[in-house]
Amino acid sequence: MKDSISCTKLEVCVDSVDGALIAASAGADRLELCGELSCGGLTPSIGLIYNIRDKINLPINVMLRPRAGDFCYSDEEFAVMKADLLAIKHAFPTLGGFVTGILTPEGELDSNRLHSLIALAHPLPITLHRAFDMTKDPAQSLEVCLKLGVERILTAGFQHHAIDGVSVLQDLIKQAQEQLIIMPGSGLRASNLQSFLETVPAQEIHMSARKRVASNMRHQNPNIHMGTNGDSDEFGYYLPDAEEIKAAKAIISKAQGV
Repeated sequence: MKDSISCTKLEVCVDSVDGALIAASAGADRLELCGELSCGGLTPSIGLIYNIRDKINLPINVMLRPRAGDFCYSDEEFAVMKADLLAIKHAFPTLGGFVTGILTPEGELDSNRLHSLIALAHPLPITLHRAFDMTKDPAQSLEVCLKLGVERILTAGFQHHAIDGVSVLQDLIKQAQEQLIIMPGSGLRASNLQSFLETVPAQEIHMSARKRVASNMRHQNPNIHMGTNGDSDEFGYYLPDAEEIKAAKAIISKAQGV
């Protein structure tokens, strides 16, 4: 097992400069940069990318997702995705890559649109996000990714949490034959990472490792809700937990025999 995970890298997803600084200082090997992780991540602003790139010397993969919800997009939404990609690529030509995914109404990867994004992004690589887990068939979807030239797939093995998708993840890694990277993610924490790595020979691991941080607002108007229906506390937000990331890195190092 030591040989099989000897190159395991830890990617941490973030949606703020503060979050990126915490993740980087705690030992993340790469960042997935999104806007608004509370809905699974959206395309971040140019300003957010710029300020993180200005402060952190880590590979950064940027999310391309025009809205929350499903991954079946209108022509107008797809046009936005292409425009965002080109603008970000022009501003940051040495970016680590992009993270995206598009499905057909039938639950298959939209290979034509994905091919267009891959061509526009070149030479920057594309990671397929968990839209993969919303497709009908993992083996068939992996074959599409191989043909398209996707660099990696973020997946929980067709489950909500990766620890419940171990058998599918094992099959995907075997099927991929190192032609692309299968990166498990969703629900992985320091508390379950060691046992997970004992069964899944992952080259890379994806975590958010988030914890809730209380708002600095001393005056709070309880009668107004800016983005929810009042069913959640808006006077707080999430940041990566540095201790959680450090613990995960220690587990990876131990598994590697370092």
